[in-house]
Amino acid sequence: MRSSATIPAMPEPSQPPFADYRRPNGDRRLALVDAILTFAPLAAIALVIRVLIAPMVGHPVDINTFVTWGRSLAEIGLGGFYNAHPNCDYLPGYLYILWVCGKIASGLPPTFTLLIFKLPNLIADVGIAWLIWRQAGPTHSQSRLFWPALYLFNPVVIFNSAYWGQADSFHAFVVLAGLVFCWHRRFVIAAVVLGFACTVKPHSIVIVPLVITFAFMNRVNMLKLLACLVFGVGTFLAAFVAFAGDTDAWTLALERVRTTMELYPFATVNALNLWYASGKNWVDDSTLLLGLVSIRAVSITLVVGGFVFLIGHLTRGGDERKHDYWRVAAGLFLLTYFCSSRVHERHVFPAFVMLLCAVPSWRSAAYYHAIGSVLCFMNMVMAWGYIYSVPRSTQLGPVALTVGVCVSYGALVLAVLFRLNICLPSWDQFFKRAYDSTLVLARRVGAYNGYWLVLILAFAGGLRFARLGQPEERVFDEVYHAYTAEQWAKGKTDPWRWDTTAPDKDCSYEWTHPPLAKLIMTASIKMFGANAFAWRLPSAITGVVCVLLVFALGRKLFDSAKIGLLAAMLMSLDALPLVMSRIAMNDVFCVAFVLGGALAALSRRHFSGAILVGCAIACKWTGLFAIPLLIVIRLHNDRETIFKRPKRWVVELMGQGVLVVLVYLASYVPFFRAGNTTSDFAELQRQMWGYHVGGDLHHDGSSRAWQWPMGEGTLWFYAESYDIDSNPGIDEPFRKKKANIYAMGNLLIWWAGLGAAAFCILPVVRNASTPLTIALIGYLIFWVPWIVSPRIMFIYHYLPALPFLYLLLAWSLVKSEVDVRFNRAILGMSAVVLAIELPFILGIPLPVL
Repeated sequence: MRSSATIPAMPEPSQPPFADYRRPNGDRRLALVDAILTFAPLAAIALVIRVLIAPMVGHPVDINTFVTWGRSLAEIGLGGFYNAHPNCDYLPGYLYILWVCGKIASGLPPTFTLLIFKLPNLIADVGIAWLIWRQAGPTHSQSRLFWPALYLFNPVVIFNSAYWGQADSFHAFVVLAGLVFCWHRRFVIAAVVLGFACTVKPHSIVIVPLVITFAFMNRVNMLKLLACLVFGVGTFLAAFVAFAGDTDAWTLALERVRTTMELYPFATVNALNLWYASGKNWVDDSTLLLGLVSIRAVSITLVVGGFVFLIGHLTRGGDERKHDYWRVAAGLFLLTYFCSSRVHERHVFPAFVMLLCAVPSWRSAAYYHAIGSVLCFMNMVMAWGYIYSVPRSTQLGPVALTVGVCVSYGALVLAVLFRLNICLPSWDQFFKRAYDSTLVLARRVGAYNGYWLVLILAFAGGLRFARLGQPEERVFDEVYHAYTAEQWAKGKTDPWRWDTTAPDKDCSYEWTHPPLAKLIMTASIKMFGANAFAWRLPSAITGVVCVLLVFALGRKLFDSAKIGLLAAMLMSLDALPLVMSRIAMNDVFCVAFVLGGALAALSRRHFSGAILVGCAIACKWTGLFAIPLLIVIRLHNDRETIFKRPKRWVVELMGQGVLVVLVYLASYVPFFRAGNTTSDFAELQRQMWGYHVGGDLHHDGSSRAWQWPMGEGTLWFYAESYDIDSNPGIDEPFRKKKANIYAMGNLLIWWAGLGAAAFCILPVVRNASTPLTIALIGYLIFWVPWIVSPRIMFIYHYLPALPFLYLLLAWSLVKSEVDVRFNRAILGMSAVVLAIELPFILGIPLPVL
């Protein structure tokens, strides 16, 4: 590994790249001699190597396509080309080059055909290296040759241009030339060159925001900027004139751009980027993520957000930031490659050229160039074999390798975006930094008893993930929730309607609750298949998150890690949260969003809290009970300023309400995409309301809300009998076993919690501004309304109130200053109760007496 001390000398970072090195005539002659004696031998060696490799066939499909297009252009001319090749995905820019190659190749023996069609990119490689060499500055030092050599002898460059025969080197050269002219403030010429670059490959347009920003930074007036725009667009359209034939250039340009963009309408085409890591290779980019928004929309959002960040970074420092010109250019191409849809494995190529151009002012760019080159080479080699795979598979290589390359690409993008301006450390420094970082992390974790928290989360996760795929059939209301999610995963739209009937026996479409929880299950089913583990996995993960949120809520509310830990322990030992985290229903999702919203509100992130509560309501209407809780929290936070700015406080509160409504409506985007109208949406809400308040429903397991705190109302979720015969004797009967799953609570925790709630009433009455008020209201607001509810009720409706019950119990045990052994006894006995209940939660078959 090269240390920073062995890197060749370069200009100081303060020296701007591509400074104006124009000299008097005598000095120019010396510069020409310098170029002949230094750069020319290097370029000649690199060109000879490429010429020797060029006659090799490389990728037969791609190079033969170029040869076919070139010969066709030479024979029938430019005007009839697109009629003869309607599926051509190249714009005219590179077709002009192929036309020239076709004309030359027609007069030479076939032996030279491949060399002729690869030659433009071989020359472009030398041109790129020359521009990089010029950037190193007016020095006679031989170390100046290191940077063009790093490009010319880069395996990925040679493989791409000399062997594969692709057009990326030519495209990169044109883009680089345009940026060089822009740096020299020759904006009109830059506009012409970049307009032509867009006719070579349309994704060249990603560099336009940089050029416009740089022009503004150099105080170019609007008239000249408008002229540049006209020249750029005019060059782009002019390239189509010779190909237009009977149509006009504008119509042809629109048609060819659309054809080029729509030929591969996929999230990624063998490019190991963000979408490949998401399993979306060769998947249409109109596919919805979580059933909410398309891949295309997400990719556009990410790219635009990254562009704003990069351009904003360039402009914040004024003239002092101009040296970031090239790193921003590299960042634009890297960001487009990694986040955008419809990209190929070679679309990242210009970024490596820009990184080398950034080296004089940003030494770390050399490392990023090397890392990116290795990643690109691996990507290209894996994509190379796609055409030969039988049967053809979208998986380009071993999962660990391809995902590793993709993650590395992501790290490279972040490095360029956030300007990690560092040199690679030596191995001893690396391990020292890793050790120090680990030690600091351990100290931070231990600062708030984090070791205990990790153990609690591991315990809660172990119980929730154990036997998660058992039983394999649908349990209780999974015949509604999980079944509907599975149908959505298959692309069915009928489950959105209240007036449709499920075709499968003993299953029904679930439309009586909002869709967000089911959409989350749908995403899991798409990733892991239609099986019990897949549709229960989101619930299990969310159940562990709920334990973490209870800890965070207790720590934030009472400023005590001890209370937070004790409340988290109580939740991990309770049976009802456990069983509801192991079933594909919407309750645990609603609880998680409610707790997250309360935590955000306590942290004065009121709009984030509103979004999370909106998500809770989008899972289950029970989340509406959280709105009064948010108001109470806001009154608690703003009690000192509410009278000073009452209008602003009311406006912000109304804004939160609007945000809740918008989030709820957003959860129904797939409903509208399925062809339903706003009238259908209004009717669906009316049907949902009628089901909950007007339905004459009966169930043997139903219970009343006043029974729940005492532990009554245990609900039978699942039962299955097994006859097990392990080679019994003649007179030995069959042994019978039975598996059961019940929704029930840990009576010890519930009874103690009820006493703690009563104990907390007096402190709240004495001082209503205490944080204890929030916990008590949280408990009562999610339980008391059920007492007067007209609908059928079950014990799991008590679930949202329980986290606040744990907080009340934990506060009581800590603040009452009882002997620590009493707290341990409570937890120990609760663990014993849970152990007794555990077989009836996990559905473990037990012998029948």
